[in-house]
Amino acid sequence: MEAELASLVENLSNAIDLEIEKMMEGVPAELKEILTYYHKLGGKRFRPLLMYLTCGAAGGNPENTIPCAASYELLHTFSLYHDDIIDRAELRRGAPSVYKKWGEETTIIAGDILHALIHAHLIRAGLEGKYTPEIASRLLVEAVYGAELPTGWAAIKEMELAKSDEVPDVDTVVWVTKTKTAPILELSAWAGGVIAGADENTLRYLREFGDKIGFAYQLVDDLLDVIGTSRGDKPRGGDFRENKKTLIYTLAEQRNPGIMKKYSGRELSDEEIEEFIRDHADILEEVKEKASQLLDEAKNALDIFPDSKFKHGLLSLVEMIKSRTY
Repeated sequence: MEAELASLVENLSNAIDLEIEKMMEGVPAELKEILTYYHKLGGKRFRPLLMYLTCGAAGGNPENTIPCAASYELLHTFSLYHDDIIDRAELRRGAPSVYKKWGEETTIIAGDILHALIHAHLIRAGLEGKYTPEIASRLLVEAVYGAELPTGWAAIKEMELAKSDEVPDVDTVVWVTKTKTAPILELSAWAGGVIAGADENTLRYLREFGDKIGFAYQLVDDLLDVIGTSRGDKPRGGDFRENKKTLIYTLAEQRNPGIMKKYSGRELSDEEIEEFIRDHADILEEVKEKASQLLDEAKNALDIFPDSKFKHGLLSLVEMIKSRTY
């Protein structure tokens, strides 16, 4: 199934690229280069794939997801423009960031323009009959209130926590961890069902599926920031350096008050990271088990769907997240 998913992602990427070209019609070439820069650097295309598969699993024609999938894919991309300014990030996906390449002022304005184009593209899909006006409106309104608003608020709270010397409670950290990642995946899973014409009960299970895999994905990401991957392709210690209050950080500090002063707010050596791993193996295992539990619950949410290649694809996505290689 992994080979089938890889082939599907390639075909989807081509379709999304064409749709984004349509979104950029009338945009000056120099500005278009800035607006499509991150998209052309590649990526997992996780959101379009999720929408495509949930639409098929719910009995719809997954090809109908392409206009919405292109818009939702860029929802994440556009946020990176402003993130890079906040973080003063010079690299993104191994290449110079938009901020580094074009400067702060241009990056801010380009992010705003891209955001407007994303919304306009969904409205145009309704005007052109790709979706009914009601469905196009639902897809747009939910993107704003169901994803952009909560993830934006979570990003603000994450920054506030990083600037504070106080240790937050676990419930707050769990909310931030989940909310900064899960809503856009929940939105994508739900949208596939909406485009398929699924009933509200089916949409509820699709939301649950997206929510669970989104939360689990972020927990795995936090783990990999500490322990790295077997391929060694993910730098370690970024969350410690930026004083991010992940669940790992918070549990370590609660169980051994004052310990994180030793590790946070600076660049750590490999030896120091290995020391943290040895001394906090129980916490790392606890977070890993939580992610695994969430992924099992996500699979259970698919029980209502009949057997199909689309359902198998969704189950394969769960396994891919589970095996992101600790």
